[in-house]
Amino acid sequence: MKIKISFILCSSILIFLLVAVTAKAELHSGMKELVGSSLIDKSGNEFSTEVLSGKMIGLYFSAGWCPPCKTFSPKIRDFRNQNSEDFEIVMVSAESSSYAQLNYMKDMDMSGYALALNSPKTNQLYRQFSITGIPTVVILSPDGSILSQNGRSEITYNANTSISIWKNSPNYVDTKNEEEDQQPETASGSNASAPPSTAPPARPGSTLEKEIEELKAENARKDALIAELKEWAEQCEKLAVDFNASCAALSGEVNGLKTEIVALTGENDNLRAQLSNAETTASACSMELAQVKQQLEQCQAQAQAPFLTEWIYSPEQGWLYTNAEFFPFIYSESQGDWLLYEIGSSSARNFFNYKDNEWQSW
Repeated sequence: MKIKISFILCSSILIFLLVAVTAKAELHSGMKELVGSSLIDKSGNEFSTEVLSGKMIGLYFSAGWCPPCKTFSPKIRDFRNQNSEDFEIVMVSAESSSYAQLNYMKDMDMSGYALALNSPKTNQLYRQFSITGIPTVVILSPDGSILSQNGRSEITYNANTSISIWKNSPNYVDTKNEEEDQQPETASGSNASAPPSTAPPARPGSTLEKEIEELKAENARKDALIAELKEWAEQCEKLAVDFNASCAALSGEVNGLKTEIVALTGENDNLRAQLSNAETTASACSMELAQVKQQLEQCQAQAQAPFLTEWIYSPEQGWLYTNAEFFPFIYSESQGDWLLYEIGSSSARNFFNYKDNEWQSW
């Protein structure tokens, strides 16, 4: 009897250990409602969203055509790698194709996961969080509650403290502890036998109900898409009305500008004629000015010449000689040499004596 009881206890303990080792924590329903059931990585491999269980999630709204996104992506990638036990990235792409989405993730060597571009959750999340610009990072608690909508700034400037700040938020829920609290009591230490290891047969009609639920979900997605398309159509119609009004206003402005151009063209022709006349007059004046300038230079030369006759007598220096050809050189009979007169000097006049190699004043 003791051997039988010991066998039952050992079997129960083994079953419990196997369940504890192999069981995977389930994703909280609040988070699953947001991100759906499947994700992809940078290689396009598909994963269940259960890989997000128990972690805070950074919904990363981004695209490769956005330069600020390319600058920020390495920062959130490194932040995720340093805090992978508590934090995971889920990129919500704004690319135009799945090829572009995967290319961007590979170029940035992005860790973590992404929603497939064709996932109905992608557009839903952009609308739900009112995303009007990228890059944007929304931080979620493991149960899907919002911890921060300013994740980009917090990761950029407070990378070392952000995890603890988010965990201390009143909205943070540690789903790992919740799951541990909800674990059923094991058979260890009791005489209870292990539960059946196989599931009961499928309930009749369950396959049909599943198909109905899937159809309802598909219809809901289509209804949401139709509502979105209607909204876009209304916006386009409004833009068309505004555009037509703008075109009419611009047409009036263009006609007014054409009238002004015609008037300015006439004025320009008159100005050209006046300019031509002014250029002719200026040319004639220029010729007259050149002649007057030449006459003035001759007068200045004559005015600056101290001697206008050939031989003159100076009581101080004796006989001196110069003429228009030699001036400003002056010959001094008493010194027996030519002197250079400094034009413009007076009272006293300055002369350079080449013989003595010095200036004289008299």
